[in-house]
Amino acid sequence: MRRTILNIGAGPGRIKPEILNDLDKYFLVNLDVYYPDSDSSDIKEMGKWHDMFEQEIGAASESSIWYSNKGWEEFISQYRYSFDAVTIYRYLEHVRMTQVPYFLYMISTIVKPGGIVEGIVPDYNKLAKRILKEDPLHDKRFETDNILTTTELLNEPEDPHASIWTFERLQYFFELEGRFHVNKIHENYYFDGRSIYLKFIMDRTV
Repeated sequence: MRRTILNIGAGPGRIKPEILNDLDKYFLVNLDVYYPDSDSSDIKEMGKWHDMFEQEIGAASESSIWYSNKGWEEFISQYRYSFDAVTIYRYLEHVRMTQVPYFLYMISTIVKPGGIVEGIVPDYNKLAKRILKEDPLHDKRFETDNILTTTELLNEPEDPHASIWTFERLQYFFELEGRFHVNKIHENYYFDGRSIYLKFIMDRTV
């Protein structure tokens, strides 16, 4: 199986798209503003190889990985080709709530009809339950647990979490404009050594 994939927020410390495990060959673009400048950040050259990969032309028909340090809005606005899949692992929660509808609209313009969007986000239902159950005055594990809870709720000031996600919120916002339909949402998803996440797969409607 061959697929083209855009991996948004793919910087250091982030896991590679899990769907690569099911592919024989792929054209993967990792997008993150923290990448240093590199030859592979040229959008025109990237697009040329993208086109040749889909047509299975020469060396470009083999798997290749590309990197771009452009922001998602700039990249999507300039890139001429669409992807079979867009992955957003641990990134959606960094998109400001007021910008979420626009972000999802832009994603819908770069994933092919019938393609998918796959992502992982913190489950705020789980985080809320952690807060309601905690006992700072008597629980000896409070400080350790609080690090995880606070990090997942807020993250660091220079890269804060800016939107809240639950099973219901994912379905609401993705299906709001009729551009996506829920395929699967996995609760209690185990990622990075923790089971406080949601993994979702959304189908791009035709």
